[in-house]
Amino acid sequence: MKERLINAVKETFYFISSKIFIKNFSIAIIGLVCFFLLTFQGLKCYTNHGESVSVPNFKGQTLGQIKAQLRKSNLNIQVIDSMYDPDKLPLTIMEQTPLPTKETGLKVKEHRTIYLTVNRIEAPLNPLPAVWDKDETTARRILKNNNFRSVIKERRPDKAENTVLEIFVDGKKLDRTKKHKIKANSKVELVIADGGGSEVSVPKVMCKQYNEAEFIVQGSNLNIIIVDRDGTVTDEKSAYIWQQNPMPEPGLTLTVGEEIGVWLTQTMPPGCADDTIDSTTDDGGTTIPDNDNGGLDGGFEDDGGFGDDFEGGK
Repeated sequence: MKERLINAVKETFYFISSKIFIKNFSIAIIGLVCFFLLTFQGLKCYTNHGESVSVPNFKGQTLGQIKAQLRKSNLNIQVIDSMYDPDKLPLTIMEQTPLPTKETGLKVKEHRTIYLTVNRIEAPLNPLPAVWDKDETTARRILKNNNFRSVIKERRPDKAENTVLEIFVDGKKLDRTKKHKIKANSKVELVIADGGGSEVSVPKVMCKQYNEAEFIVQGSNLNIIIVDRDGTVTDEKSAYIWQQNPMPEPGLTLTVGEEIGVWLTQTMPPGCADDTIDSTTDDGGTTIPDNDNGGLDGGFEDDGGFGDDFEGGK
């Protein structure tokens, strides 16, 4: 057993000390060294080891303005997001990653991608907050926080002092019962209640169609509200007013901005056909409705009024 072990050791020693083994082993070592040298050198060339370029600060410039810098620096850019600032030009670079600092700058490998956030070309559509009936200061603050510009279109006499009565955008009055989306930074025009305390007479709108009555009431700086519609009303604007509250009375006035309530029916109420609203003629006289027998019949009955002054006409 001992002799066999000694013989194995001798044979191994003779093998590794032979010229053939030494030659093959040397070739293997040299090949391995060359492989590692070529690998590391290739990686160094591929990654531009030890070489870098400075990253410019693109913020505040437009995409068109940075083309020359990109060609010189061999950097790539990719737009990943957008935001909106009305004070900046479209496609202005708002954010950049990575961003160099003023103190240390920033160096990266060539062809590195720089990620950009740019200013939108068109303003986005934003929901318009409902600021009707809110006080002026609150309404304007809410609009500003939602990226809208607010201006005062007019101040209108109304008892709801300093509140928003109406909203206009691009000259169009917005319906307060609907939701609206308009472009960010749009100019929103507000009609503000002036809170004036002046008094106006109560106009008579009974027997008139609603659209005419609405014009008359608003012309008196009052508001008109529909209290009730009977079952016949199919078209509100052409419906007739059969009752109003308050009724016009001598000496009765309302404060500017107060309301007149009306009741509507679709057809002309009984008695309205012969109801002639007092109107002044060209010579200051009074137009008087015909009587029951078909018109002027040569005189008026003496009722203590005109009978003493007229006979057979004027």
